[in-house]
Amino acid sequence: MPLVARTLLKLIDPYLDKMQHMRRSQFEVAAPIDTDLLFLGDSITEYGLWNEWFPDRAVVNRGIAGDTSQGVLDRLGHSLGRQRLLFLLIGTNDLTRDVPLQRIGANVQAIIERCLAGAPGTLLYLQSVTPRAASYRHKVEALNGIYREIATATGATFVDLFQILAGNCGEILDRYSADNLHLTGAAYRAWVEVIRPYVDAEFSHR
Repeated sequence: MPLVARTLLKLIDPYLDKMQHMRRSQFEVAAPIDTDLLFLGDSITEYGLWNEWFPDRAVVNRGIAGDTSQGVLDRLGHSLGRQRLLFLLIGTNDLTRDVPLQRIGANVQAIIERCLAGAPGTLLYLQSVTPRAASYRHKVEALNGIYREIATATGATFVDLFQILAGNCGEILDRYSADNLHLTGAAYRAWVEVIRPYVDAEFSHR
């Protein structure tokens, strides 16, 4: 990890830890609920206006800014209820922190296995890490390759968000991000267009 990145993380980590604790504490004191859709992940999930994108569905947002695959794994007991569809997106902060790809993959597989064991019948969608700056392309693509294998091994459905948001060099397109990481409304719209068919297919017969 470059020195500048390490220094920046040291500066923001104490503040981030407090913010994560406060948001996580809401999950800990709120009773698990039954819901149609549960979104689980980091800031990219947290900042999504999922109730507005899916106004006709019961939706729970369990995203926490700055979270990692280990963080999600550690808080699963307070993040899950009984959900019909679960959309998981995690891993980009692991890449920022140079967590080895195989460790990220092991955490994500454990998350999926625990989710499915704790809430049988849940349809789990493992979403690819979204593109960042072009310099992250190879790491992101390698991790998404691991995610494809995990989805096959666990029975989850892999959802490729990278291909719809990336430019020719693997960078996130300008119209989809102002900071090469977080997403604009146009990006969320493109994301929702990918996952809406899964939601519609599940509830169309009800």
